[in-house]
Amino acid sequence: MEPLKFSPTSVHPIWAGDAIAKARGLPTDTEHNYGEAFDVSAHPDVCVTIANGPLAGMHLDDAISAHHDDIIGTLPDHDVIQITFMDARETLSIQVHPNEEQAQRLDGDHEKTESWYILHAEPGATLIGGSTTTDLDALRTLRLERHRHR
Repeated sequence: MEPLKFSPTSVHPIWAGDAIAKARGLPTDTEHNYGEAFDVSAHPDVCVTIANGPLAGMHLDDAISAHHDDIIGTLPDHDVIQITFMDARETLSIQVHPNEEQAQRLDGDHEKTESWYILHAEPGATLIGGSTTTDLDALRTLRLERHRHR
């Protein structure tokens, strides 16, 4: 099978900036800024479309179902890599992701195992990569300063 090319899936949340559109030569306006561009994803909510070859026009998740071993080999379906570009012009909310057991029970989905590569950050920007607090009030009111890891 030839290498696959994908048509990205994008979301346009209210916190989106214009860096993704600028980098890709797309129109920029505040109503349609790209908050996230999913360039590779087989997740049903943000699945990309194959753009080339005999599978062109097929969603990646459907292609994996039909041609599993040719596309991802012996990996389980849920281990497909997702590549996403994100641009937030505003502070984002705290994200709490369930573990595998909770994700299966709540959504029939899988836990998020993520790696981040920061392409650009404005001066003073921060990323909270974890917290040791069990103080729910601190989390609710965003008073994490003494608990966060940078």
